[in-house]
Amino acid sequence: MRQKCNGKAEEYWRSIGLDPLPSGSVTVLNSSGYKMTVRADTNGNGNADIVLFSLTERDQSKSVTLDSIAKIEVTCEGDSSQICHGMYSLLIAYPKDICK
Repeated sequence: MRQKCNGKAEEYWRSIGLDPLPSGSVTVLNSSGYKMTVRADTNGNGNADIVLFSLTERDQSKSVTLDSIAKIEVTCEGDSSQICHGMYSLLIAYPKDICK
């Protein structure tokens, strides 16, 4: 992932048309050292209003597992002319018959 350090949220994943929402694990690695905040929508209302964690150091990573996940977004804080970068990974679990 690459985004400007302007404090604006960038959406990296969204569940579309799944009912019930899937569960999953989210891992984010901060490769830049600028503060990254990872948020999630866990009830499907479209608002990523739950802060999962923040990453403040270069090469820092964190993971979390959620019972339900509808959207993941990341904000980056720092000099707005800078770019923060890193990687994310998702492991999504849902019932076999949910995708029709």
